[in-house]
Amino acid sequence: MNESILFLTFTAAYEEEDKTKKEKIDTHNRLDSAIYSTEKTLTDNKDKISEEDAKKLQEALDEAKKALETDDLEAMKAAEEKLNAEAHRIASLLYQNTNPAGGQGQPFGEGFPGAENTQGQADSAGSNDNKDEDIVDAEFEEKK
Repeated sequence: MNESILFLTFTAAYEEEDKTKKEKIDTHNRLDSAIYSTEKTLTDNKDKISEEDAKKLQEALDEAKKALETDDLEAMKAAEEKLNAEAHRIASLLYQNTNPAGGQGQPFGEGFPGAENTQGQADSAGSNDNKDEDIVDAEFEEKK
């Protein structure tokens, strides 16, 4: 037989197996990354998450870690989906807690740039018709 025909036959025989291995590796890596970032979020915000929510998130983390150990593709996919759903729910709650206006106004609260008293700005907006006079437009060039 010709070498190129043998190579194509060999390649075709293992193509499906290679796709399955790649999908398993990609799923494993995504799940591992999701576990790491979710654990970090849980640790960094433990005081901002209710005990019940923390427990649900920890259960999803534990399930994900077990699925990672089994190396079963379907189990890892299911655990990844559950962990991501729970992590997104917690992230949404954290965002709402840092922004009690429910998405209105400043997203980060006090202490962040742009979080000054916007009510005071609104009150003085009508009385200060010349507020554009304080703006200076300039260009600069950084020299090294």
